[in-house]
Amino acid sequence: DIVSRLVDRSMVIAVEDPGASGECRFRMLETLRQYSLDHCIDVPQLSEARDRHLEYYLTWIEQPDGLCPSDETQERIEREYPNLRGALEWSTGQPELAFRLLAQLAISWANLGRHADARRWGRPILDQGPGAHPERWVTAVGSLCDTLMFAGDETVAELLPQAMEVATRAGDHATLSGCHAILSIFGRDDPLEHAAEALRHARACGNRFRFAVGALLVSLTRTAAGHLDEVAELRAEGLDAWRAIGNRSWQVQCALVGAMEPTIRGDVHRAVAGTLADAAHLIGTLEPCSMSMCASGLAYVGMLAERDDMVARAFELFSERGVQSAVAFVPSEFAKCRIVAALRQGGRDVDLGTVRELLASPWANWYEELGHGALLSCDRYEELEGLLAEKTPDGPYPACCWKLTGAHLSLHRNDIPAAEDAANAALSAAHAGGYGLVLIDALETLAALTDDRVTFSRLLGIAAGRRDRSGYRFRYPHITRALGHRIDAPDHDAFAAGAALDPDAALVWVTRTRGHRMRPASGWASLTPTEQRVVQLVEAGQTNPEIGERLLMSRSTVKTHLAHIFSKLGVKSRAQLAAQASARGRRAEEA
Repeated sequence: DIVSRLVDRSMVIAVEDPGASGECRFRMLETLRQYSLDHCIDVPQLSEARDRHLEYYLTWIEQPDGLCPSDETQERIEREYPNLRGALEWSTGQPELAFRLLAQLAISWANLGRHADARRWGRPILDQGPGAHPERWVTAVGSLCDTLMFAGDETVAELLPQAMEVATRAGDHATLSGCHAILSIFGRDDPLEHAAEALRHARACGNRFRFAVGALLVSLTRTAAGHLDEVAELRAEGLDAWRAIGNRSWQVQCALVGAMEPTIRGDVHRAVAGTLADAAHLIGTLEPCSMSMCASGLAYVGMLAERDDMVARAFELFSERGVQSAVAFVPSEFAKCRIVAALRQGGRDVDLGTVRELLASPWANWYEELGHGALLSCDRYEELEGLLAEKTPDGPYPACCWKLTGAHLSLHRNDIPAAEDAANAALSAAHAGGYGLVLIDALETLAALTDDRVTFSRLLGIAAGRRDRSGYRFRYPHITRALGHRIDAPDHDAFAAGAALDPDAALVWVTRTRGHRMRPASGWASLTPTEQRVVQLVEAGQTNPEIGERLLMSRSTVKTHLAHIFSKLGVKSRAQLAAQASARGRRAEEA
């Protein structure tokens, strides 16, 4: 036949179909194909052929598993992608067919990492508006808006109100689920409510893909908000659904959500040894969004556990796959890794622009604890206060983190009573919510605020006992600086007694001792341990840069401490301060 003769003359090439169909596939040499297309552009049969081509691939992709993106489905779509894109290009003059094909391709664009194609080919079709096919259009919007938002096209949110109105009239629960899912991630109002609505509509439509997405989103948003005991069963259901679909990328994302819960609880051992360790074996083959989530998760948990091999592996993954991606999610995940690396080096080199990028992203709620710690560690107190003034925490866990951040801001202002109140409030909230990381940080913050060596040592011991049990090795640089050199010479008996206390008894002891550590407002007794150390170095004749280098703080922070010291002691110069300190030391020796 004619095809065999074309193959014999090498004008058409036979290729083996790697799929399970067993069909023999053919393709033309590209130069010949383009030449033929150019010369057939006005031939009536060309339109008929392209119509048949569109109909074939629309029927092919609209099979029952079309919206269930298993790895096998994605591999088939990737093989047929040039044909599918050609069909979509031809469909633009036939809105109903274009909307149908777009609804099917949307999810695959995301799973294949082809977000740029979603913007180039998909968005113009949506912009045609519903026309005579509102229900087809709204299905396409509900499927594609997620991919477009992650591609950085935030203007697609303008289509959601109209789409949700049409979907509500039509009873289209699948589209409503998709729209609420987007609002739960990118919306600024009520993310938890939108996530719950996404799941409710997913259950109503009976689509297991929508249910799996809804379960993942509700688990993610409620876990990040601190509702840890409410999502375990739902997360397991979602993960079972993804396993049944057979999609590896989403399974890994579910695993990362699973790692978030033990991390917030302070069970870093489980976070490292469990789901993140399993995900690490799959990372290198994932699409950009899931890959970046996995890599930043490895870096963050690696930081908490002081596992620099995990941090290094995260950077290797970004290097292998590239940071320049059409997925808007990727740069913020890489920013998270860069912040982790800077904190592991002491926090002084944290790039302010990187932190701003992280905290300005639509998913900033997931990273607030890390962002706050980074700003405190590089002495960006005013920047942090400005950020806190612009928003409110979304849930009990962020609120708990904010309380501890407030303690360190008060400590910077030398308002010790306010710092103690905020640290104790954070401790109580962390104990009530089961937020182990914040609880340990709050204990060490309270230790930094006390002058009593025994109390200081026992608080450190309580924190150390919890660190040993949890695997939480990392200490934020600003907490290390607040603890000062006393951390190297604690009262060993008090430290051991604190470490031996069980968690409940430890919290009872901390609560009982509250209110007995307040300093006077002025005089030598009002100086904090850090301020006392600054005075010693001034007395020794060291300059502000030398003091900053010695105490691991910036020059501006040294100046702030000196201003507080001058005010408390009623002195007006370094010379006066050195003279008073020297005289006080001689009196102590004579006594």
